[in-house]
Amino acid sequence: MLTTEELRFFKRCGYLIKRQVMDSKLMARARERLWDEPPPSLKRDDPGTWVGPMPESDHSTDSNNARREYRWN
Repeated sequence: MLTTEELRFFKRCGYLIKRQVMDSKLMARARERLWDEPPPSLKRDDPGTWVGPMPESDHSTDSNNARREYRWN
C-alpha cells in the first residue's frame, strides 16, 4: 500500500522510489541474465560504456534482445 504522502509525491513528481519491494535474490538473477547477451559496445566492467546512445552497429530489433539508441530490452 502507498501512503497518502507517497501518492502526493508521485502525482507531483511523476515517479516514486520504493525500497525492498522485490525479492533481492530474484533481482540478482535478473541482473546476471541481463549481461548474458549485451550489445557489443557495452562492457560489464566498464560503466563508462553504459551511457547511450548506442552506436548504430549495436541496434537490433530482435524481440529477445531489442536495442536501439538508449534502449536495451
